[in-house]
Amino acid sequence: MRASLMLQRRLAQLLELLLIAVMIGLVATIAVQVFSRYVLGSPVPWTEELARYLLVYLTFVGCALAIHEHAHLRIDVLLVRFPVQLQRVIGLLTTASLLITAVLLVWYGIVFTELSWGTVSPALAQSIAWIYAAMPVTGAVMACYLVPQLIDRITHWNDYPRAIPDGDEPGAASPAGQEGAAS
Repeated sequence: MRASLMLQRRLAQLLELLLIAVMIGLVATIAVQVFSRYVLGSPVPWTEELARYLLVYLTFVGCALAIHEHAHLRIDVLLVRFPVQLQRVIGLLTTASLLITAVLLVWYGIVFTELSWGTVSPALAQSIAWIYAAMPVTGAVMACYLVPQLIDRITHWNDYPRAIPDGDEPGAASPAGQEGAAS
């Protein structure tokens, strides 16, 4: 189990580095596009396409990292009003549905990647398959994070729901010290 956690942390660090590189590439590409369009008066044709593809990778890699860090947006206003047992069931179903989605990303990502292998992007003259490859690769990473999360939810059933980090527990005192006050 320790090796699994270490591997997950290392993978998360790799994803963070990849996100940084993609973000730098995206900002640089957009900067070149803006400079060439408004200063030089002639846009560089490949920048718009590259920026779009980098945004695809940013989205998928960011999603995988968010699953690792439990950082996806969730609105639990109603969830916290349910009985604890129902909260546990909903949490389990949510994790299971995310795992199913990750598996579908892998499956259909492979299909789309294979189908698009011969198609070339107009401006970059590269195979579109490299863009579709983001789906199965990040889907597999998501599944690698979600399987242990699902197992943890099942084996530690009574530990859920866990406290929401940063003092955001329902009914917790706000920074102003007032019970339930908006901050």
